[in-house]
Amino acid sequence: MAKKSYSAESIKVLHGLEGIRTRFDMYIGGIETGVMHCVKEAIDNSVDEFINGYATTIQVTIDTKKNTITVHDDGRGMPIDMHPTEKKPTLEVLFTNIHAGGKFDKSSFKVSAGKNGVGVKTLSALCKNLIVESYTTKKFHGSETGIGHIEFSQGKITVPFKKLTNKNNVHGTIITFTPDEEIFKEYSKLNPELIKENLELRTYSNAGLKAVLIVDGKKSVFQHKNGIKDYINDITTNIKSLTEPYFYEFEDNGNSYEVLFKYINTDTEVFHSFVNGLKIGGGTQETGFKQSLTSIITKYVNDNKLLPKDIKELNPDDIRKGLVCIINIRHTNPSFKSQTKDELTNPEVRGLMMKQSNQNLIEWIDKNPKVVKDIANRIIKFAKSRLNTEKYVQKNIIKSSGSGIEYSKKFVDCVTTDPEKKRVYIVEGDSAANNVIYCRDPEYMAVFGLKGKPLNCYGLDIKTILKNPEMNELTLILFETNDFKKFDINNITTHNIIIASDSDTDGLHIRSLMINNLWKICPDIIKRGYVYICLTPKYRAVIDKKNVFFQDDKELSDYRYNMVKNDIKIYSNEIKLKDIIDNMEEFKKDCKEIISKYSINEDFFNELLIGNEEVLEELDYNEKIKRYQGFYEGMWHDFNDSLLSSIDILIENWDIPRSFECKINTATWSHMTVWNLIKFINKNYKLTLFYLKGLGENNASDDEFGLFMNPETERLIQIKCSSKEELEKSLNNIFSKNSSESRKEFVLEHLGEH
Repeated sequence: MAKKSYSAESIKVLHGLEGIRTRFDMYIGGIETGVMHCVKEAIDNSVDEFINGYATTIQVTIDTKKNTITVHDDGRGMPIDMHPTEKKPTLEVLFTNIHAGGKFDKSSFKVSAGKNGVGVKTLSALCKNLIVESYTTKKFHGSETGIGHIEFSQGKITVPFKKLTNKNNVHGTIITFTPDEEIFKEYSKLNPELIKENLELRTYSNAGLKAVLIVDGKKSVFQHKNGIKDYINDITTNIKSLTEPYFYEFEDNGNSYEVLFKYINTDTEVFHSFVNGLKIGGGTQETGFKQSLTSIITKYVNDNKLLPKDIKELNPDDIRKGLVCIINIRHTNPSFKSQTKDELTNPEVRGLMMKQSNQNLIEWIDKNPKVVKDIANRIIKFAKSRLNTEKYVQKNIIKSSGSGIEYSKKFVDCVTTDPEKKRVYIVEGDSAANNVIYCRDPEYMAVFGLKGKPLNCYGLDIKTILKNPEMNELTLILFETNDFKKFDINNITTHNIIIASDSDTDGLHIRSLMINNLWKICPDIIKRGYVYICLTPKYRAVIDKKNVFFQDDKELSDYRYNMVKNDIKIYSNEIKLKDIIDNMEEFKKDCKEIISKYSINEDFFNELLIGNEEVLEELDYNEKIKRYQGFYEGMWHDFNDSLLSSIDILIENWDIPRSFECKINTATWSHMTVWNLIKFINKNYKLTLFYLKGLGENNASDDEFGLFMNPETERLIQIKCSSKEELEKSLNNIFSKNSSESRKEFVLEHLGEH
């Protein structure tokens, strides 16, 4: 093959914005996230106007059909006068000259998300169409005021800069663009949900900023006056808090720092960092806080002699389990890992964050001695669990033949090798496995976590079954071999295989599949009664700060009825309070579907339920239109005869009593509706329910997990059958007692040959 010459002709010079189009990944990251990066660049400029005190509102408008987005702020507007050195309109310079921008001049922008003057150049380079309009006034720009207009396509100017008169004296910038399919290929579509999430995050990190999102005419407004304090409450609203949020702030060399943290009842850590209004992935600010937290908590535990003898030191990961921390920084000269601003890299920030956090964490401990002690004891429990897990995950069972068996990390073994004492819990998912590992007794409790629904072995031969990684691992756990010819029930490692899944339909399905699979692997496992079902409750309610468990919907319904029956009296032969309680969730669902379908607000829905159809029928067409329209919220289509007819049909055919006399305590309503009564019950006798995903969600207490792991309190049903007919009969009895008829039928339908 002839060699090509390497000469001056080989050197290609890229001019203007050609470099961005040619090597776009340098500027916007991967192609999959490139469009969103362009959107962020446009929003960044508007946020910078707010941060520096010149704007109050950002409006983002998306047309999904045209795949076009407009970002509009009420800031100063970009300069439109002639640039003194470039001899071009400044608005043109800002969108064509790389490293041209106002962010280098600290008198124009004290702090900003932009840093390198690249930002909006990516828009003019990578968009099919870009329209920029800048509205300037004397207030911010002196004598050079007006409206600047310029348009681009694929890095080139298509409509040259022109200046118009600003007759209304408004100020701000409007940027409209369509991503270029030639660059972004199949990833060119705008994602309204991601943009919505990004906009709301901006309002959390910039307290008081108003952000308006309009997608195909549908409007959403975001504004959080308390900033990150609102954010931490919103992201943890469904999880039990272990501490109150703790906030501190400080300043240094013109830079401001806000830190907010609390502990919640999970086993994971959550960090959210913002720099100059922009959410970033991490960096020196998080490192400094983490090092401070580790140091202060470790010192507290050691000073108070809380650390058990079997734990030499705390692991930073243990200390941060359940921690939620938000750091919000305004920095005059931030350094980032890359143009996409993944992480903050300023080295001085780490030391400053450590110093300030040390002082504030000590103050937090002094103000909250009991709470901090509880957190410390919780951390120590996590440390014990981690050490146990590490010990038993790495355990190898050496057989007499000399070959070693090493299990995957999905299986956490126990100490005992006595089959009579050893228990193997088969649980649903990694989170459930972690919860069980945390509260188990490692002496005799082993845990195997399924990745989801297990393989359905019905109709498969044993060779095919063992090709499945989970079934292969399970046979290794039970028989210490993957060779089905060597499966010997007399050498099984445990006589206690406990299937512990949720009490929902999926959980029942998993139980049936696992029983079926164990029969397929070795029928003697079930014939000898080595398999058990752990009956986990379906609901947990927090009542008077105590946990109350309900095995199924009926137990919950009965409890609700007994709780409210003495306070509520219904005077009707057509309906009973117990019927309302028993059908509460189903009725609420039906009502919400009707409200949603016809876009009716709740006030009008109440009027329908009261049953005044005779009054409504007496109205003429125009009066009925006005009456209905006053309660009608679906402005996205016309209010027409079809809708009127639908509501009339609803009024005439609603198949439950819509109105009845009801006495609550000492008050009486002659026209109480079922809908209103249910809302009253939910409001005044509210039960905080938690679906027990995997033996309990992360917000469940340690005592709750222990309830299901304690042999004295757990509810187990032994599966011991000598034939498939007996097995089916046994399962039929179990599911009929612990589930609705529909669930029972669903489960039996998936039992395979059993």
